[in-house]
Amino acid sequence: MKPLKKIAFFLSALLISFTLVQCSDDEGEAAPDTYMVSGSVTYPDYSGTSAAAAGAVVYLVKDATAASMSYDLSTVANTSGAYKFEGLETGDYYIFVNYNTANTNSASRVEGINFDSGEGYLFSIADADVVQDAALVSAGQATNFTVNTTEGGDWNSDVSHSNVNFEFPYDNGNATYTGRFTGIETMEINFDPANLASGSINVSIDLLSVNTSSPGGRDALYNADGSFWQDETTGEYDLGCISGTYGIDSPDDADRYATFTATGFEAYGDGYIATGTFTFRGTSNTETVFFRLIEGFEGENRQGVLTRYSSFEAKLVFAAQADYGVESGHVLDSDVTIYVSYQVNKPA
Repeated sequence: MKPLKKIAFFLSALLISFTLVQCSDDEGEAAPDTYMVSGSVTYPDYSGTSAAAAGAVVYLVKDATAASMSYDLSTVANTSGAYKFEGLETGDYYIFVNYNTANTNSASRVEGINFDSGEGYLFSIADADVVQDAALVSAGQATNFTVNTTEGGDWNSDVSHSNVNFEFPYDNGNATYTGRFTGIETMEINFDPANLASGSINVSIDLLSVNTSSPGGRDALYNADGSFWQDETTGEYDLGCISGTYGIDSPDDADRYATFTATGFEAYGDGYIATGTFTFRGTSNTETVFFRLIEGFEGENRQGVLTRYSSFEAKLVFAAQADYGVESGHVLDSDVTIYVSYQVNKPA
């Protein structure tokens, strides 16, 4: 073999040998150990009992020695409220959790109640998996003024701009049925965020004022003067089929009105709850209403008077069949949800 060819062959062999050594060294380096953090996310229901926060969003921050919202990873808790992060190396971590009971982010209307993990959780991974449960607390609502629309109070009820709507799953969940009540007989609130125990709610709704845009069928028929229509021969009223569902036979029926009264409030989620007596179809039960205060704005009214406008957005869910004897092939055992938007105002 010629000298130049020997040199080329030697260099090629040396290069191949070096490459093989390098590959062998790389393959010999052990991958860092990784671990998992997992846990359960819970929130307090109306009674204070821990319940699974299904759909809660869990945020993870790496290399954390203090709370931070510059998170690196996120996941969603499953239907049991369980979550996990895998493939984590040793080090310090921080977890923060947000939860909306309806998995929405509404700032005003009551579409869900918000909870979070408060200051969150700092923890370290050393040489084993970590379990970090998250017991959520009320997110809180910042309120700094009182509202009193009861007799002698300083606020006025604006019933004409308030509304009471309802909805429920229709025909075994095949659709959603909605409607509203136009007859707000009484709506009063005394609310002081600094003294919740002194609060009160008093509401009375005329059930015959139900409006589903189906007059003569579901809703009552009226004369031109606003009185209920009566058959001239039989003297019977046509109050619509819903009045029968409510157990109302005539305008003089004692069960014509649904009422809710409560004394004292509690902070809950990002709002408040009022637990009191709900009377419907002649039956009274203890129910809980969740509400938020919308602080509103100041502006001139039609008379040019500077006025403060605010409102309360509330939600009540009740078991119509089980607790109030509503017998309907359409409602069946579905819950009925009532939404209330209560407008209030006073001179600024």
